Amino acid sequence: MAFSADEFTVSCSETEGMRLYELLTKVIQRDEDKKIQVLSIGPANDKEVVSVLLLGETGAGKTRLINALLNIVFGVQLADDFRFVLKDQMDLTSKSQIHSQTDYITAYLIHHMDGMLINNNLMIIDTPGFGDTRGVEYQNRVMERLSFFLLNDFGIDNLHCIGLVAKANQTRISRSQINILNAFSSLLSHDVTPITKLLATFASDDNHVHEVVKSAGINFSSVYEFDNWPLYITRNNTDRRSSLNHEYRWDNMQEKNLRFLRELSAVPPVSLKSTRQLQADRRLLAETKAKLKDEVKREASLTRAHDKLKTEMNKLLEKAEKIKWKYNEKYVSYDRCEVESGFHTHNCKICKKTCETCRDPSNIRAGIVGTTTGVGTGVATGIFSAMISGVVIGAEVGLFGGPVGATIGSSIGAASALTSGLIAGIRSRKTKFECPLASSDRTCEKNGCSHKMSEHEIGSYSITESENWTEKVNLLLKAKYDELINQSRKTESLMKEKEEQIHGCRVSLKKKAMKVVNNIKAISELSLESDSLTQEKFLEETIAEVKDLEEVRILRTIFSDVA
Repeated sequence: MAFSADEFTVSCSETEGMRLYELLTKVIQRDEDKKIQVLSIGPANDKEVVSVLLLGETGAGKTRLINALLNIVFGVQLADDFRFVLKDQMDLTSKSQIHSQTDYITAYLIHHMDGMLINNNLMIIDTPGFGDTRGVEYQNRVMERLSFFLLNDFGIDNLHCIGLVAKANQTRISRSQINILNAFSSLLSHDVTPITKLLATFASDDNHVHEVVKSAGINFSSVYEFDNWPLYITRNNTDRRSSLNHEYRWDNMQEKNLRFLRELSAVPPVSLKSTRQLQADRRLLAETKAKLKDEVKREASLTRAHDKLKTEMNKLLEKAEKIKWKYNEKYVSYDRCEVESGFHTHNCKICKKTCETCRDPSNIRAGIVGTTTGVGTGVATGIFSAMISGVVIGAEVGLFGGPVGATIGSSIGAASALTSGLIAGIRSRKTKFECPLASSDRTCEKNGCSHKMSEHEIGSYSITESENWTEKVNLLLKAKYDELINQSRKTESLMKEKEEQIHGCRVSLKKKAMKVVNNIKAISELSLESDSLTQEKFLEETIAEVKDLEEVRILRTIFSDVA
């Protein structure tokens, strides 16, 4: 050993003649809430760090294995009267055998120093025991802490070994252990089988734990059997046989531990960076999923509100349509139209109707009477006037009195004839007012008229009746109608606001759906799980969680749009 034990130890105790030195550790990182710590031993250097993560149920021998590895690395020999221990293992009597002796996840970073039997830095990651009697809740918390440790930067970028620590004579693996190991394996982005080693402790000739673990479906690449019994046992030099047995078992322990440590670098390590990236993608997917569900719920709520407003608007419009605030009113107008010449009408002033249309009376007789009277009067008047005029003029002028008198007489006769004939003709002429119906007392009975014909008005026009319609407004009903229309317009305005909000949700949902698709692709590329996540599986899982039919419809729509 090329270094002083005193230089890297802080205390010493003695048991059965053997001194136990507690190794001095320096805290690099510590998270009290998560119960995670990284401790270093020795001065830092730039050598490669080989990392070993130990998993196992309570009582499987992880603590003894860690201490054995430490002592072998530091080059402790059987003949030495001291051993190295870690602080957590100084006083095991205060720990219950049914509880894990390690509550923290502790990473011990052992820096290489001259005289060590390995040529690299060694990190041993100790974890709380599985199968602890404190129950499932405690185990779940441990699993959460382990996930946190692996997925956050605690200075560990590569993992060279996952050591499954189990007793060599163990006959069964509990279902809880299998579930925990499977959950742990699912955290990593790579196939971890090549770096998974079965570390069988308390090894003897009757070792069959590898068959038990394999039959449980847990994959591992190799088995290492450890018999670490000699570590803290003082050599009995008085009994040669016992001493030789002790020496044999020590050599065997040393050889198995060294072989395990030296073979760690034979297999490429698993990069925790890609594991962290995988888990970061999974966390991002979970966050996006939660936001997606919230946005889907919001759009579903907006859609229902929009549909409710649409129903309200339709009801308002239907109600408005039933209000007859505008109606047509009929009125009758009467017009006068001139009748054909030679005809006259009998119009009832009360009924405002033309009841009869008659031809005007004939005046041929009046013409004959006038003509005859005029001719007779003219002849008589003319002869008499001619005779008198001729005598008078002849006495005055002589021979020419006769012709002149005759001329004068005929002129006087013609004028008298015209005057007398006209007067006689006029007196003999009949008008429309002398129509027999005008003086009749009979009841009309035409077109429903019940008045006497003598009460009718005679005219040269006919009365035509026409029906006309005018639009009327009921102001009270119109006010109610306008109020309903205004309400429907306000409701329509609210609908448009909801439509804009729904459109905004849909744009946001499509972006989130695309983010989900990209997350799933990234996870599929990093994860080597046979049953990897697909877009279809994600959609069905999400649909099973939301259940609401409108939300299901929205989810199917947006993912069909981004497919």
